[in-house]
Amino acid sequence: MKLFKGSLTILASNWIMFPLGLLQSFLVIDYLGANGRGNFVLFQSIYTIGAFVLTSGMPTSAVYFFRQKIYSLATIALSFCLFSILVMFIASPLIYFNFGHISRVSGLTEGSPTLALFCVIALGSLFYSNFSQSLLLSLGYAKLVSLINLGRAAFCIIIIYVLCGLFNYDLPTLIIGIVTLDLVVAMLATLIIVKMPYFGVVANLRKCLKDMVSYGLKSYLNPILPLVQNNVSNIFIGRMNGPDAVAYFSLAVSIYNGINKIPKAVNSLLLGVVSDSGYENPNMKVAKVTSSLTYTMGALAFLLGVSGYFLIPSVFGMDFTQVLIPLYILLVTVVIVSAGATLQTSFFASYRPQTASILSMVGAGSLLILTPIGISYFDIIGAAIAIFFVRLTVYGLTVSKFKRISGVRWSETIKPDKEALHGIIKRAKKYIKKS
Repeated sequence: MKLFKGSLTILASNWIMFPLGLLQSFLVIDYLGANGRGNFVLFQSIYTIGAFVLTSGMPTSAVYFFRQKIYSLATIALSFCLFSILVMFIASPLIYFNFGHISRVSGLTEGSPTLALFCVIALGSLFYSNFSQSLLLSLGYAKLVSLINLGRAAFCIIIIYVLCGLFNYDLPTLIIGIVTLDLVVAMLATLIIVKMPYFGVVANLRKCLKDMVSYGLKSYLNPILPLVQNNVSNIFIGRMNGPDAVAYFSLAVSIYNGINKIPKAVNSLLLGVVSDSGYENPNMKVAKVTSSLTYTMGALAFLLGVSGYFLIPSVFGMDFTQVLIPLYILLVTVVIVSAGATLQTSFFASYRPQTASILSMVGAGSLLILTPIGISYFDIIGAAIAIFFVRLTVYGLTVSKFKRISGVRWSETIKPDKEALHGIIKRAKKYIKKS
């Protein structure tokens, strides 16, 4: 029931977040043009890649050790803090003094020392946001996380409008404003964790840090596939086709990521449930959630595909009709991705994070090869096709491994449960009335 309520909260907040995200894209394109939007996306890709390299799977590690009741929340939080200070101390000067070279490699046309400094700040902010929000979701605070993200999205729109609309500032100033907001959000989310009543006391700090790093490194490469898909693909497109093409492709990816936040958040909640040391038959729970989520995502993808056909040309202009085919391909892909990611939750809960990492490495390696080939033949459509085939392959491998580990048949992950569906509708009506 708690998982259902959290999922419903996430679904409602994402329906609000989705148009807010599109409005952000529209404002950036309107004020700074496609080139400005493309450079903005490339900058985000750079610090997102940096955050992935430095995080080392620590958010997933924190969720596992807390839900298993091995270490207190205070010990986990302090271990993460010490780890982050160490890696940021080493990485910050490397990023700052090499930012010009990083900009040239990625196709970013802006590479000033000020942007280099704020790239480091953005990286640190994302570092702490990922950690704190993963913990909050696993603890069942879906409504709180939704409010934080909705607040951030609303303030992003205000910042874009004030800086670019009212005062006509350029891209670097906009980046500084957005990064400052992200820093405040990261500090707020971290403070909420510290102020929790069951924060506990610090004990066995050295052992906790060692165990978290060990578990984190095993799951470290799990996010590499979405990283390559959402960020490295932008860099390939930026180098081969320029920032304008990045702007077009990033709009399709933004819609994809908007709907994909739903399974991501549900999986964080699910990981907290099935990682609980007293939970019985977690694999069947994962299978049932996968089935429900697959049909939900399929319906949402269809609705977004139909509405996108009419809205994208009218809102963004006829130039953006070239976004439609990549968008349709990515909407089909997101249904596959949500199912596969949910099944992989069982790998983390059963202390097999390396299984998900290996699958992610296979997908990322394939995508690194296929994406530039696809772009060279079919431009941004080729990038979307590469993503689809790689994700389909990883899903097939995930299903095979899940069946072997859990003994649960694949049919259980796609079989619609009429009784469960009826119960969900009934509870949803009660929940909406209470809200």
